[in-house]
Amino acid sequence: DAAAEVAAIRQLVERWRAAWSDQRVEDYLDCYADDFRPAGGRSRRAWARERRQRLLAPGSIDVEVTSLAVELRGGDRARAYFHQRYRTETLNRGTWKSFDLVRGPDGWKIQREQIENGPPS
Repeated sequence: DAAAEVAAIRQLVERWRAAWSDQRVEDYLDCYADDFRPAGGRSRRAWARERRQRLLAPGSIDVEVTSLAVELRGGDRARAYFHQRYRTETLNRGTWKSFDLVRGPDGWKIQREQIENGPPS
């Protein structure tokens, strides 16, 4: 049922946001598919190592997600678009972001993420 799939994707995005804000590294990394493709051609292992260091750096992190839109793409694929506000003691930045999602045995996971120029049209 489409409404249940959209709700499950919304829960994933919220789990991702909360894990990042709370600096719970393993919960954060668990939101990503095993075949997640990081930007810039890095390996998933190198990306995970970098994310672990950033999330565990001293200081607070606050991530806010607004304007979440979900597009089901048939079968086990979907895309989520949203506006992300990221705040630390030294940074306050807002960006539009999208996740390409894949559904596997453990539910929906992030397979690819990218910065967008604005909201979906």
